[in-house]
Amino acid sequence: MLVFFDLGGVVVDVNLNWARQAWARSTAQAPTEFNRIFLDSGLKDLIDRGQLSADAAIERVQQASETPVSAEQIRSCWSACLRKRPSSTRLVHEVARKSRCAVLSNTDPIHSAWLEANTGINPAIEHWVYSYQCHALKPEPEIYRFALEQLKIPATQALLIDDRAENIAAARSMGMDTIHFDRLDQVVSALAARDLLAVSWQP
Repeated sequence: MLVFFDLGGVVVDVNLNWARQAWARSTAQAPTEFNRIFLDSGLKDLIDRGQLSADAAIERVQQASETPVSAEQIRSCWSACLRKRPSSTRLVHEVARKSRCAVLSNTDPIHSAWLEANTGINPAIEHWVYSYQCHALKPEPEIYRFALEQLKIPATQALLIDDRAENIAAARSMGMDTIHFDRLDQVVSALAARDLLAVSWQP
């Protein structure tokens, strides 16, 4: 069995308000400017799908910004929406004692760099699969096929842990086992029932 972990809402918390606030502090621009540049422009979808590289996305932000902004400011502000969950980090490491583990996430190349450097799960992860690598987002079937091909496993030997119902439904339609992440204790129980976690384990 190989366990695919989603990231946002599972391994890390994601809150775009944190990024808006970071943008306002760093650039002295209104938080609404963050929305205009990153969200309303469609930039987020383009980089999540790998239709823009990180460098090209940064250049677009610099062109759209009302004031000069450095590449480092952009990377820092964009990644400010992410915060790790220590309990989930411990969970991933514990599952890795019994199973192969990988990441399957709708993520862009800027966020992926932060996630691999800061979540603390890198030693437990065999492979990081991101939407920008295959130009498809969950719940589109292409990203699941890509992930299974990358890990060289059939769907019947894969388990996805994800917080979004539509992603869970799509994985099931591909033949994968799934756990819908609602609460950590519920996921712990579901993993223990599959013998992927000790029943006595506590986050």
